[in-house]
Amino acid sequence: MLGIRNGIYGMQIKALLRPSSRRIPLMAQITIDESNATATSQDILAEQHRGFWTAGVGVYVLWNLFTLVGALAGDAMGDPKQWGLDGAACAAFLGLLWPRLKSRDPIAIAVVSAAITVITIPIVPPGIPVIIAALVTAVVWEWRHHGDGATPDEGATP
Repeated sequence: MLGIRNGIYGMQIKALLRPSSRRIPLMAQITIDESNATATSQDILAEQHRGFWTAGVGVYVLWNLFTLVGALAGDAMGDPKQWGLDGAACAAFLGLLWPRLKSRDPIAIAVVSAAITVITIPIVPPGIPVIIAALVTAVVWEWRHHGDGATPDEGATP
């Protein structure tokens, strides 16, 4: 699932930033939620590049640094559940999503996707609700922007 999502991010970033063939392998290493969200939320090309590289390299470096810290000092920290870190990923994702909710279309799609995810959690295997919500989001987005000829809301990005 992660590979599928990052593959989509890679296509989006390649179209947005138009990297040289030399940079593509390096960019593939830092094409993640944070670098994609930061780049695609900018309107100016230079800021898109800055957002992509800053978020991507920042997360890469800090992720590896704190992985090392965890490996070396993890036992001294005790049970990770006591730190409340299980909600950190949800909070980070919401922080990436929130700035994109500037108009009616993205808000509606986010609400529908969240509802689909919550409804399908008890009836399908883990991980599948997110895929179903992503597919519905893609279909709605495509229909809204190309299927009926309607003009999309200003600043709307999935």
